[in-house]
Amino acid sequence: MPCAIEHPQQYSLYIKVGRIGPVRRVDAPHRPLYRSRMTNTASSSAQDSSAERASAQWDRYHSSHHAHTGRTGTGGLANIEFEANFGAHLPLPPATVLEVGFGEGHTLQRLSNRGYEDLHGWDISRECVERALAAHVPATLKHVDALVELRRVSSGTFDVILAKDLLEHLPRADVLPFLEAVHSALRPGGVFLARLPNMGSFFAVMLRYDDFTHRLGFTENSLRQVFTLAGFERKNVAILNDVLPAWPLLRNGLFGHLFIETILGPLVRWLARIMLLSQRKGPPKVDTLRAIVKVTKSQESLGKLASPRE
Repeated sequence: MPCAIEHPQQYSLYIKVGRIGPVRRVDAPHRPLYRSRMTNTASSSAQDSSAERASAQWDRYHSSHHAHTGRTGTGGLANIEFEANFGAHLPLPPATVLEVGFGEGHTLQRLSNRGYEDLHGWDISRECVERALAAHVPATLKHVDALVELRRVSSGTFDVILAKDLLEHLPRADVLPFLEAVHSALRPGGVFLARLPNMGSFFAVMLRYDDFTHRLGFTENSLRQVFTLAGFERKNVAILNDVLPAWPLLRNGLFGHLFIETILGPLVRWLARIMLLSQRKGPPKVDTLRAIVKVTKSQESLGKLASPRE
């Protein structure tokens, strides 16, 4: 009985003659029209359905995940985290700053408190945008897909682009296009700052799978690799430990966090490094649970600024 088998390069018809006779191949260079229509229709429907699910997933991101983590993004600890890991790397105002994936807008509020006025926030979650608008976050807020929007803006639009806890959410196919768009949107000398789970840490697997929307994990080496592929110079890519300085913790009476950051945390990481010495690759240089990324666009890009992209 004849049967059709899909071949990587062409469609072929295999005809079996008799019960145990030889197999004869007859090439059929064109896919049957009915099959093409069925396949295209099914593929289109699947893509539409997938897009709808993804949209609903992001629109309910706060209520389905972030609201139940116990992290508010406000208070003394959050302020210390921001100042130590992001504030120290920011240029002085005035500067044009974009935060991608701003959540409830706490970082934008801190930037406003530091004197920045030209602030922009983009988020794919309608729920997060509505909450930030209701809180009167002092920034221009948009409910957009950042990759699409970055491709629309003029080259060299922003002095700073922030992406806290964002890169791990991107589909693998979107990572390089996103970072290439970031590179183009930054002015020469501009800075991209990010935070994400550090898979060089023994314990980052918890963060990697703590959120259903996480897609990827990075180490310091894979981060340098993707930023270099996206057009940044490798020498301008800095991967740093996520730190909480002792003095601000002490001053704010956060003694439990002070003990963890100054004694327990370093001890545990030291033990992990000792264990990794038995491996050929050796321990990572960045070994905190999260990694901070600071990438600077080369000043040599000044002559490469282009007009707004189509």
